[in-house]
Parts: sequence; C-alpha cells; structure tokens
Amino acid sequence: AAVFTPPAVPPALNLAELTPSDAARFLTQATFGATQPDINALTTRGYQAWINEQMALEPSLHRVETIHDFNRNQTNGGTGTRNAITLAYARPGGPHRQAAWWKIAVTGPDQLRQRVAFALSQVLVVSDQNGTIAQWQEGAANYYDIFVNGAFGNFRQVLEQVTLSPMMGIYLSSLRSAKAAGGTTPDENFAREIMQLFTIGLNELNPDGTLHLDPNGQPIPTYTQDTIVQTAKVFTGWGFANAAADATANANLFRASVANYIDP
Repeated sequence: AAVFTPPAVPPALNLAELTPSDAARFLTQATFGATQPDINALTTRGYQAWINEQMALEPSLHRVETIHDFNRNQTNGGTGTRNAITLAYARPGGPHRQAAWWKIAVTGPDQLRQRVAFALSQVLVVSDQNGTIAQWQEGAANYYDIFVNGAFGNFRQVLEQVTLSPMMGIYLSSLRSAKAAGGTTPDENFAREIMQLFTIGLNELNPDGTLHLDPNGQPIPTYTQDTIVQTAKVFTGWGFANAAADATANANLFRASVANYIDP
C-alpha cells in the first residue's frame, strides 16, 4: 500500500497577538461578515473571550422567526389587506423561511452558532425540491433548528435528531420503512446516505484527508452494498409522531397516523 507521509508541522501561531487583519480573517470564517466594531472588539478581547461570549448567547431559532415573518405579513400597512407575499400561503411558506434565515444571518447576535449551524446544514441536507418539504416550511425551519441548538454540542446527538426528524424521513424515505419480514426489503436510501454523505464517506482517508490507497494504488471503500442492506434494517418502524397513549401498539398508525412535520 502507499505509505502515508505526514505533512510538516505548521509554524506555531501566537494567539496572544491579534491584528485587525487577523480579526477580519477570523470573523469572515466564524460569522456571516465582519464589521468594523466586530473587528475592534475581537482585537481587544481576543479569540477565546469572543468564542466564550458567543457560545453563551441564546440561540436565534428559525422556526420562531419564520412564524413571526408569516404573521408580520398577514396585513399590509394596517389596512387589513393581505400582503401579496403572504396571499398565496395559508401557513408559513418559502419566502417566510428565507426571510427568517437572512434576518438571523445578517442581524442575529449569535453569529458563531449560526455559522456552525449553516455548515452542518450543508452536510446533513434536506431540500425544498421535495414537494412536501416545500409545502411545510415551518417543518423545514424546525429541522434547521436542530443544527442551531446542536451547534456546540455532540455530533452523535445531532445525527440522532436528524435521523428521527420527519423532514429527513420524508426526504430520504425512511419514514414508514417496514421491517425485513415476509419478503419485505427495507428502504436503503437513508442507510446509504448516512454513510456516504453524513459520516464516514465513500473511501478510507489518511489523517490529512488524502485517499488511503491499497497495494494496487486504488481507493479502499469504507463499506459494501451488503453493509447498506444490513444497515437499512436498523432504520425501520418509524411513522409520524402520534400523541395517543397506545400509538405504538396500534399497527394501523404506522401507515395511517396523521402527518406531523414537527415532532420526532
């Protein structure tokens, strides 16, 4: 096999000395855009104090702001006339969730949390291209809040919440995937994507992210089709959340429970 040669150790970085240029570069990565007051504050306080302050802030939640934007647009200038952007919506829609996202990204105080949440959302993806998700934007905003709430937490917990989200169940078709019995084959979609996109990826990697190659110089797969088939059996038996006391004992509710786009 190809021998992995670790890269040279990078030069030491003096975190005690922080120039305005350093601050601007850091804030460009850690927020949705540096302002001069932000640069001045970071230069004065230093990285660690700024990070601690950011992590202590309450999360700005997208479901809440999506609902607020919908409600704000119910009337136009107090005349009682429905605003054109809301006229076509009986509930929060795409424009309301997008307006909420931009408002929080541009003005939210918890910039570091929101930037981490955005990064997680680019990996653990659902999409408005799915018609049901497009129609239930409050649910999509609630899904995004998994990353807002979990930005400074544990990836294992985030992954579990994503797995149990009705939005993910709809998007990658694990919702109502039945057990492997009587010739039934569980849906493999989520089992494949959780390995390919959400966690380990297609091929083994070296510590620096380059491909780990076999003796013939070829990439080494991290899993096989049989791994997918067997893992798919784990992600079965989930229907929409139902508050009835005997819901899990009622087999009919696996297929027929009323849609719930919010609760796990």
